[in-house]
Amino acid sequence: MLNPRLTETLTDFPFARLNSLIAPIAPPAHLSMINMSVGEPQGAMPAFARQIVIDEVDGWNRYPPNQGLPDLNLAICEWLTRRYKLPQGLLDPNIHVHPTAGSKEGVYVISTVATPQEKGGAKPIVALPNPFYQAYLGGAVLSGGEPLLVNAEASNGFLPDYESLDEATWRRM
Repeated sequence: MLNPRLTETLTDFPFARLNSLIAPIAPPAHLSMINMSVGEPQGAMPAFARQIVIDEVDGWNRYPPNQGLPDLNLAICEWLTRRYKLPQGLLDPNIHVHPTAGSKEGVYVISTVATPQEKGGAKPIVALPNPFYQAYLGGAVLSGGEPLLVNAEASNGFLPDYESLDEATWRRM
């Protein structure tokens, strides 16, 4: 069974949409088309990374612990405390750090954890800065929220203007 939210609300991945848009364009004969249909690195693996893989090949089939590495979790909390001038001890590395395999996973996870089934007597609104990262939309939709794109325009320093939202919208966010 396929979750209907996948097909009713989510659009194609941006790289696939871009590839469709540029498909009819032929580059000049002396140039080659840049592949814009893939969103991951295409270059060769750096030598230092290759060596790390070789050195650690015996552990390739073991996932890291779900809770992360204690020293890394502590370092993350300490960095956040320094960076945002938080009170010492506010962040607990055993509670407030959720390691992820990448940014997309983290963005998706936070939306599924933070979006209630109902907010302000209606379907919750998940406000997204626009332009947005595709994972924001996926997390909002698959968590059951109603995505609301808040434009980031030159007139506001290219920051989303959340202050322009009305009170009813805020009650559902």
